[in-house]
Amino acid sequence: MLTGPIRYASETLSALKLRISHYIQLAACFADDWGIFDEDGTPRLFRYDVRRLTSMVVRAEHFLRCAIILAVFERLRQGEITPRPFGLNGAPARTSRTPEPPLHPFAALRGIQKRDPAPPGFSVSMPSEAGPAKATPSLKVTRTPQRRARNDDVLSCDILLARIERLKIIRAEIDDRADKLAAIWAGMIVSRQKAVRATPVITRPANLFLPLKDWRPPPETTQGAPPNETEDLITLHWAAYNAAEGIAALCGRMR
Repeated sequence: MLTGPIRYASETLSALKLRISHYIQLAACFADDWGIFDEDGTPRLFRYDVRRLTSMVVRAEHFLRCAIILAVFERLRQGEITPRPFGLNGAPARTSRTPEPPLHPFAALRGIQKRDPAPPGFSVSMPSEAGPAKATPSLKVTRTPQRRARNDDVLSCDILLARIERLKIIRAEIDDRADKLAAIWAGMIVSRQKAVRATPVITRPANLFLPLKDWRPPPETTQGAPPNETEDLITLHWAAYNAAEGIAALCGRMR
């Protein structure tokens, strides 16, 4: 639990952004250093290098996630944020969306996709841990013998490159994202606190705000990372985890 306020000077956050930029730049240069280029200049990577670059991107995304949480804490600690209105159930009002028209018939006949493949979404709050897998009856399946994937298979890395470009955008938007997220989280926590006070003790939820689910970084972010990067990630994750508790404490005093 948070036993005291976390002191982050503005220059510390600035230094943190520079360090994150360094890790993003390492990922951005990876394809240039290790890629196999087509005639049109499109880089491809060995399967072995795709795994290495994927780990770098996952770590950079988590660096950004933690940095945004720290920036949100700073905004709320300075008292410069107005909470966004939420309902008593802690959910924002739903807005109706205009349904999209179906794919053009001629495009469907040609097998054209509605949209190009996109990288997986980026979220500051990490997903909850999945429950234990349910036992399933064993089935005897005749499997066709397959060779194991080779490390020298040449693979496309378009999605990874798109994630790297998104890293650069998120890095430039840390402050703007922190401003918006601080207002959203403050409104959500305040509304949930009001709901808890109006609810019998027995039915009160245990965890109201957990953007990071554990005090340790996710295993996929540190696996195979260089020692200095692992140390930076563990330190930043721990700071962000405590800052999240500070966010809940600060918002809990709002009315």
